[in-house]
Formats: sequence, C-alpha cells, structure tokens
Amino acid sequence: MKKFAWIIFVLAISLCGTTKGLAEKSAEKFWTVYEMKLVQIRDEAGSPWAYVIGYSAFRTVQGLKDWVAQIPEGNTLKWDSGSDIPIPGDPLGSSEAAEDFRKFCETRKINLEIVPRP
Repeated sequence: MKKFAWIIFVLAISLCGTTKGLAEKSAEKFWTVYEMKLVQIRDEAGSPWAYVIGYSAFRTVQGLKDWVAQIPEGNTLKWDSGSDIPIPGDPLGSSEAAEDFRKFCETRKINLEIVPRP
C-alpha cells in the first residue's frame, strides 16, 4: 500500500511540473498586427467608404470601434489611410475624429500604427 501511495505521490509531483510548464506556455502572449484600410464602395449610393480589417468592413466609426474593442490589448492596428490628402466622406477624415479614435485605441491598450505616406 505504501508503494502505491509513493507512486501516486511521484506521479502527482511530475504532473504538477508538467502543468506548470503548460500554464507558462499558455500565459505567453502572441501579438497580432491587424491591417486596416479605407476602401471605396463603387457600386452603391450612400456611404461610399468603408474601413476593412481582414474580411470585415465597417461603414461607421462606431462599428469600427465595436470591433476594435474586441482585440486583445497589446495588439497592433496598422492603419494605411492610403493618402495624406483628406478624402471627402471618410468617417475618420477630420482631425477631431482621428484623434478620438487614437484615444479610443490608447484606452484599450491597442497600438495604433499609422502608415506614413510619402
């Protein structure tokens, strides 16, 4: 009986070591860079612009914010505006809206990287 208890004890200790190693690996953070672009919708009236991240498109800043709010903190949102020239109809085209979005990302600890244009 003592031998059986000893075997259980040794197995428990070895499993704790294995579990600790797994827990440390799962605690590692894997960062992702999400790329956002402004695209023109050419076959539809109304809001002719949408922000696209991966396979998701957003016509409103609020829709964009709702999606960005789900990104785990520490990740990066890379924004390629496509132009330094303001685009009529761009929801983030005004400096106030762009600054508000920057602060929104900052409060959620999302790194907003704006691609500089030549």
